[in-house]
Amino acid sequence: MQSLIYKEKLKFLDFESVFEIEVFFRMRKTLSIQLLNFNKIRVLCPVYISIEQLKEKVRSKSSWIIKKSNLLRIKSQIAENRNNLDISQILYLGKKYPVEFIAKNNFDKLKIKELKNGNPQLLKDVLKRWYKLEAQKIIMQRYDFFKNKFLKKPTIIKVKEQKKRWGTCNSNGNIYFNWRIIMAPIEIVDYLLIHELSHLENPNHSINFW
Repeated sequence: MQSLIYKEKLKFLDFESVFEIEVFFRMRKTLSIQLLNFNKIRVLCPVYISIEQLKEKVRSKSSWIIKKSNLLRIKSQIAENRNNLDISQILYLGKKYPVEFIAKNNFDKLKIKELKNGNPQLLKDVLKRWYKLEAQKIIMQRYDFFKNKFLKKPTIIKVKEQKKRWGTCNSNGNIYFNWRIIMAPIEIVDYLLIHELSHLENPNHSINFW
């Protein structure tokens, strides 16, 4: 038997996904699992392992697979918005919505004129400020939901500009999030929040952390 393709439903905590598993049987001593994208896995498997043993090995790695899948899903969903906001529609909690800018009476008259003339950079600035406010609001709402499950509490939770990271937790107990996570589905926001809150007790990615 040279190869095998099957589907497997994996679950970790409240996250559940169906993955397509592509298996290659080789003359090797160990089994290797590679996540190709957020719903496809490649397994390099020793020829002496049975199908049931193979499936059990994959299931035993559910937590690792789900966590890596979630991070890949975030990147795929918001990569297009990293450097260039689309002012015709917004990606908000995993769904796209059309954008309509309405200037209030107390809004700066010059900016109202620019908005009406369709100034792209001003529209992007307005949209970015809105994203940051929404991200802070949603994250704090989700924190209120999860906070009693953690012994240690953060000093602050703040949304800011972060080029490469989705979230960070420093030794002072300060947690920072990339405002762009508000573009991802709420379960991904929850995952990132739980991840950083867990760092309050385990600052690294050791076995104890996971």
